[in-house]
Amino acid sequence: LPYPYDFDDILPIKEHDGYYIYLGNNYERDFSFKKYYSDVAQTIPTYVHGNWLRFSPDRDHPETVLEKFPGIVFCDRTSFAAGLLWLQHAVTTTHISKDVFYHHGHITSRFADSLYAGIPSLVPIEYYRADDYYGKEYVVGNIEELKDKIFWLSKLSVANRMSERNRQADSLRQLGVGIDDWYKTVC
Repeated sequence: LPYPYDFDDILPIKEHDGYYIYLGNNYERDFSFKKYYSDVAQTIPTYVHGNWLRFSPDRDHPETVLEKFPGIVFCDRTSFAAGLLWLQHAVTTTHISKDVFYHHGHITSRFADSLYAGIPSLVPIEYYRADDYYGKEYVVGNIEELKDKIFWLSKLSVANRMSERNRQADSLRQLGVGIDDWYKTVC
């Protein structure tokens, strides 16, 4: 993991507010977004923060986005700090990505962000070696698995959510380079 995160320095774990969340912009993720967010939004309150409803000639018009992905509450982009607070109160998030990233196993800083915010997260089966990130119990591949895992996470106590979050952090630690190695790579 090429990000210098200290997973022990996290926000306090909170009771969740019952929603599912995606923090991220609208760039080449339609298939995954539909599979892991739009379809489940029909039954689970789903919030999305990003540029999804901002007009750009490079993306679908905002009206098209709303038609393609009904049931989602789209919010504007948010600051890093505000995003962590949104994450902190969510049941979970699923780390979708561009297809090319899945095939190479590239993960973004969002994996660490969710851990820093103190929530356990889910990983799409499309990721190369998906089981290695957080463990096979957090891998999702279809809407039924996704609903089941969101429901399971929603029923956990704060202490159990913290325990699951810590297990995920330990899994990422086993994959990542240490902070000293990270500085040697970029400096």
